[in-house]
Amino acid sequence: MEVDGSLERHKAHLVAKGFTQQQGTDYHETYSPSNGSLTIVAVYVDDILVTCNNVEEITSLKAFLDTQFRIKDLGTIKFFLGLEFTRNSNGMIVHQSKFIRELLSHYSIDDNITVSTPLPNKTKLQLNVGVPLDDPTTYRQLIGKLKFLVHTRPDLTYSIQYLSQFKQHPTQDHYEVSLHVLKYLKSSKVQGLFFNKDPFLPLMLIVILIGLRVQSPEGSPISWKSKKQATVSLSSAEAEYRSMLRVCSELAWLTRLVNEFGKFHPAITLINIRNFIPFTLEMESD
Repeated sequence: MEVDGSLERHKAHLVAKGFTQQQGTDYHETYSPSNGSLTIVAVYVDDILVTCNNVEEITSLKAFLDTQFRIKDLGTIKFFLGLEFTRNSNGMIVHQSKFIRELLSHYSIDDNITVSTPLPNKTKLQLNVGVPLDDPTTYRQLIGKLKFLVHTRPDLTYSIQYLSQFKQHPTQDHYEVSLHVLKYLKSSKVQGLFFNKDPFLPLMLIVILIGLRVQSPEGSPISWKSKKQATVSLSSAEAEYRSMLRVCSELAWLTRLVNEFGKFHPAITLINIRNFIPFTLEMESD
């Protein structure tokens, strides 16, 4: 510490937090990384989630927060921001069954009617074709609620993306298909994302023409994306090649994230793709 009270070195503070250095950013700082406990705090307005590999650290943090604010400890997470968390002996399931039940009740979906797919077979909707809805807001509100479900239901991603294209001028046909999605949810409302507690499960990447996803071999997707390609491809192989590049970028980010958490990640990750041609293009480019 300098005479005027300013800090000359941040070593003790930075070591305690276990930060790492980045070239060109903070290599001038003098400190060493710490191999101690890792505490992660997620804050949303006045709600806080705390996780740590050391129970004593969590207890200490909660005691400190209680001295600064009046906090209420709700215990192990069960419900947060509309998501439900259910634990079993193998891991944790994140789902939205309560929200689905509320949707089914609000839209009066018959208990005896269930379907096995999010969209009817051979669905082909068109813009500005059919009887317009008297109140288009009804359709837009339903699509918005279904979008919220995509957080834990990646199986709805394509269906909701498809139906979202008709929000400007929805017709009765569009609305009927959106209700079909609710009927599908009726038969699968307890489904969600499963996170296996096994710390040694490797990542597996799957690339398909309509999107990409990253998952563990025995768990649910932990990252997924489905969108229209912004550029024109001359072949399906070229489109899949672009998707493969995107999933590799996602893998690089996930690898850094896992390493920052201090978890082991293998040097090789399996990428699954239906078409071998993108790999041929990659080898030819090398």
